[in-house]
Amino acid sequence: MNRLGLFLSAAFVAVIASTAAWAVTDGSFTANDEQGKPIDGATVTVKIEKKPDPQKPRAEKPVVQKIETRTGTTGKVDLQYDEKITSKDDYIAIIEAKRGGKTWTTTEPLSSLVGGAPITLKRVVPTSVSTRTPTTYTPVSPGTGPVPFSGFGFSGFMSVNAGEQTNKEYSIFSDMLTNTLQDSNIRVGGGFGGVWNIPVSPGLLVGPYASVNFPHQSLIRRFPGGGSIGTFDCAVVDFGAQFGIPWRMTDKDALLYFQVGAAETEQHLKIDFMTSSVDRQSIWGWTVGAGVAMQPQGWQIADKRVSVFAQANWTNWQDGRYVSPLASQGFLYNVQRDDLTFRGGATIWFNSGN
Repeated sequence: MNRLGLFLSAAFVAVIASTAAWAVTDGSFTANDEQGKPIDGATVTVKIEKKPDPQKPRAEKPVVQKIETRTGTTGKVDLQYDEKITSKDDYIAIIEAKRGGKTWTTTEPLSSLVGGAPITLKRVVPTSVSTRTPTTYTPVSPGTGPVPFSGFGFSGFMSVNAGEQTNKEYSIFSDMLTNTLQDSNIRVGGGFGGVWNIPVSPGLLVGPYASVNFPHQSLIRRFPGGGSIGTFDCAVVDFGAQFGIPWRMTDKDALLYFQVGAAETEQHLKIDFMTSSVDRQSIWGWTVGAGVAMQPQGWQIADKRVSVFAQANWTNWQDGRYVSPLASQGFLYNVQRDDLTFRGGATIWFNSGN
């Protein structure tokens, strides 16, 4: 029994000694942002390090303790650290709080963390954000060098062509309207063109343009039994004047432009009933358009600058008149048509202004 008593006494003394050796200290504080508002609901990491030695500023500072916790609804952080390992006077606390993709941080003397004292943390701005140059949009002004998009540009493009047509059939004997057919269709085509932009002022380009589009448009009404009537064409030529407003940006140049001009195509009226016939007629129309071009820095082919563009054109055609076609003797056909065309492509510029 004496031995058992001695063992129990020794164990009791060891527990008391170990408890005294690992004394913890209250290091609670309240995390606030730079406006004094509590940073609530954040994940907090506190690293306790020895104060840097002025004689050895580059010496490694080992982390004595690293504690992870969270802030409460009022920004308070409940923190306890081992006072035996870390003396308040010789150590600092590096505090980092994260919430919703935002980070705040500060470095404080360990002695300042006590009793929920308010601590101000500064917002950390990512380097990629703080050093990024904002994109600016400024009109070209005098003295900024050659005007972008000036000179001759040759383009290639793809096109989406939407056509609408009203075909009215009249009797040539009585002038009576005998039938009206309304048809529409969308076809994909492509073509090429050119423009010569002349700088009228640093902020205005004016010049002629021309293009050839191959829409292969077909606006044909088909009937049960195999009969059909309608129009088709292969190529559309348009030309006129273009007005452009160039802009300089941080890493590219831009051009907003408008077009007004004339268009021409050979329209075919195809009739296929008991017999077949195709009648050709050259028709003219007027066209207006608008588009935007972009010229990123470094885009070149054979030392020539390259730009990309997208534009839309609307064309109103004159009425096509077909009198007594071979497959429909005794009738006159009056064809009214509008086209809406979308183009996208690239331009290579042959001048020193680009």
